[in-house]
Amino acid sequence: MTKRILITGAAGFIGRHVVPRLEQDGCLLTLAVRTAETCPPLWRRNSCVRIVETGDLAQPAHLDAAFSDVSCVVHLAGLTNAGKAGEGAEKRFRAGNVSATRNLADAAIRHRVATFVHLSSIFAVTDNVADRIIDDTTESTPSSAYGRSKREAEQCLTRLPDHGIAAISLRLPLVIGPQAKGNWAALEKLAATGLPLPFGSITNRRSLISVASAADVVAHLCTRPWPSAASGAYALADPGPLSTADMMTGLRRGMDRTPRMIRCPTWLLAAMAALVGQSRRMASLLGSCEIDDTRFRQTFAYDRTEDLKETIRQCGAATRPSNTGSREQAA
Repeated sequence: MTKRILITGAAGFIGRHVVPRLEQDGCLLTLAVRTAETCPPLWRRNSCVRIVETGDLAQPAHLDAAFSDVSCVVHLAGLTNAGKAGEGAEKRFRAGNVSATRNLADAAIRHRVATFVHLSSIFAVTDNVADRIIDDTTESTPSSAYGRSKREAEQCLTRLPDHGIAAISLRLPLVIGPQAKGNWAALEKLAATGLPLPFGSITNRRSLISVASAADVVAHLCTRPWPSAASGAYALADPGPLSTADMMTGLRRGMDRTPRMIRCPTWLLAAMAALVGQSRRMASLLGSCEIDDTRFRQTFAYDRTEDLKETIRQCGAATRPSNTGSREQAA
């Protein structure tokens, strides 16, 4: 019997890659969405896709109906880190990330699902800059409201193995791909200016994951059984950490532009950022955040790798300025 998979956040950036990936594997899908209008028309016409309007998952409606015949849950929905700080952030993040996850976990127990895959974040154990390699033994306490909410959401799933459910939280770094939003879109926009950038001296090491890899990992976890003993939180990334200069160079090559990276002391960049109140953002550009995901790959026998440099080139090509007459030839 073909298993049915419940997906939250299907209309989001990662969800729009996960849904077709699971369709490709012949899975029956139930999409729990705020409103059906957020789903592409093709999904609404697909007989293998059931769409259930649950509203806000922090206070859901029809959640038990969404779990009908479901054997696996993929929880992608949540409040993201982009632009959600400020007054009341703690409350908003707890509602969007913790309450929603707790409600889904309760329903998963009631309906005796086999697998629960939760999209977490590396922010659950770091503030996006770390002086040591991050792995599954990293236990730093997150200082951001977003990070705290993702860590607490993970903890909502710790009781699921007692009910025979394999509950897996994936701690992802920045997810990249064409049409990504947030920090990656900001880097693409910066690269598209063509202006000289002072990143030539930056030799940091930052792990990333492509959206194609994220979707493939989800499919890998959903389309085969796992023992509840495999439950837990796992750091995950594509191999080959890159520097900020590598990323910007790759984007510009995809845009048919020369890299134009100039050398500037990192201490000077940090000082200038502090003067304009951008120290936190500059820290992400200057600092490292390298991930070791050996435990995930060994536990789940996963060996796929993605060429990050090619993904970055494709991102650049997808955001190439339309005025081809002003493009520079790549070196």
